[in-house]
Amino acid sequence: MIGLIIRQANWGILGSIFGAIVGFFIKIYLIDIVGLTQWGKYASFSAFSTLMSTILSLGIPWLIVKYIPHFIEIDKDKANQIIRKCFVYSLVLSISFICLIFSFSSIIDQYVYVKINNFSDFLLLSAFQVPIAIFTGLIIALYRSIFKIKEIVLYGTLVIVPIRAILTFFVFTYFNNVLYFIYIEIFTSLLSLVILLLLYNKNNLSLFIKRDPNFVFDTSIKRYSLNMYANSVITFFSAQFFTLILSILLPPIYTGVYSVLLTISGVVLLLINNLNTVFTPAISKLFKANNIDELSELYKKTTYHRANFIYLTKKGYFDGTMFHRVVPGFIIQGGNSDRYETAKKRGEIGKYL
Repeated sequence: MIGLIIRQANWGILGSIFGAIVGFFIKIYLIDIVGLTQWGKYASFSAFSTLMSTILSLGIPWLIVKYIPHFIEIDKDKANQIIRKCFVYSLVLSISFICLIFSFSSIIDQYVYVKINNFSDFLLLSAFQVPIAIFTGLIIALYRSIFKIKEIVLYGTLVIVPIRAILTFFVFTYFNNVLYFIYIEIFTSLLSLVILLLLYNKNNLSLFIKRDPNFVFDTSIKRYSLNMYANSVITFFSAQFFTLILSILLPPIYTGVYSVLLTISGVVLLLINNLNTVFTPAISKLFKANNIDELSELYKKTTYHRANFIYLTKKGYFDGTMFHRVVPGFIIQGGNSDRYETAKKRGEIGKYL
């Protein structure tokens, strides 16, 4: 198990670095062509789409990552029924969102995004982007639950990211409207989702099975899903709230400038998130199986992370910050902040962070 975790972590880091580097050059290339105002519109669209996909996810990806590794081992039928019900919920929510956006996009454009001209076109595109994001989050959670990070990186990053980059350079040789970049994103995201879905359904648990009328979610599963859902919404607002407010209250050029400033910090967050992607299902599976020996071994293998946390605590780095995710006996997550005081501490501590 330890060797598997390390290998999967390496794939996750590789995908993060590759995606971040290519994404950075694409962003610079696009901003040079479309300008900061159009890029600000794209950043506003991205923040809105991320908000909607976070709200509509209902914590389903976290539910899958925590419980599927355990049920695959002891009750495969129950694992299949959980996955089937998650897909049904996601489908219903996606269809509802599409109907709402097509009905109220002009109203949202007129009364919410008053500083952005013709934002209704972007809102209509979110009707495609958000459902794709919801199902992508679900299928990636399924891959994570069976420790298939390599496949996510291969088909979700190493294949799709170059295709997106090539299409972007080709299309923007002839056009300078950022809407075309959203078209490219929707196409490549859908392609990635279809590839991952087909490969998963072929090689692993079946996603399309007959409904069991007697199956219901356990109370503990519902409670955990709701807790993680609340945490994911809080995490979104702690990271994206300022971008969301900027896109509503100020002209898009300011949102574009702020988006550029966030690029470097985004690389660091990508690395952290991908490490969490690998370790969370592994710890969940070991904890459920009461495999104390391997948990102890994993704990020893992460000595540096433990020392890092203790050191920063003694330095007062976490004072005044929020730990947004606390699952007793399982995991804690938090401590990062955009507050001036935290940034000052980060500068004082230096490269150790």
